[in-house]
Amino acid sequence: MKIYRENVTQFKYIKRDGFVMTYITSVCKPFSEDEREHLATNFFNGMIKNHPYLNELYRLILLKMKYFTIKDNKISQLRYSNQHGWHFTITYCDITGSLRPMVIIKKLKRDDCTYEIRINGDYDKSRLLFFYVSQEIMEEVLFILSYGYSKNSGKQDLTDVLAQSTKSIKADIESVSNTNEKITEWVGGNWK
Repeated sequence: MKIYRENVTQFKYIKRDGFVMTYITSVCKPFSEDEREHLATNFFNGMIKNHPYLNELYRLILLKMKYFTIKDNKISQLRYSNQHGWHFTITYCDITGSLRPMVIIKKLKRDDCTYEIRINGDYDKSRLLFFYVSQEIMEEVLFILSYGYSKNSGKQDLTDVLAQSTKSIKADIESVSNTNEKITEWVGGNWK
């Protein structure tokens, strides 16, 4: 398997066993202009990139995502529980060094297509929203990161607003016959 890194939020994974390609990229423009500061790349650069623990956990999560497969319009590796809904858990050291299970990917319960990457620091709960483009439209697996934000008790919870915009971006991509052009419009440049 070869891994190509375009930038911190754009990866290309080529799986030799069956020639399935997995792409992880991010949008370059917001659905609504007032959401620009919350773009996944901007959030990564401002909140995660310079924090060693958060950056390491973020990269580990992306590496786990490269093995995700889509079957029956679902990410096959997610498991269901009453507490978390559809989620993916790993055992990892938290920021204090204690080994514990962590839910790192979760499907939003109130949305049929948006998932969140969950990165918890000391007092900060970082979230990055993403979706995948249906394999009925593409042969490859394509995950697109849309927005990032912090879930702190003192701040407004942006989950619903940014999830709705994420859903709108996905709908815009999947509404056209030439999906590749529409993806390029949203992510900018060559994503393959």
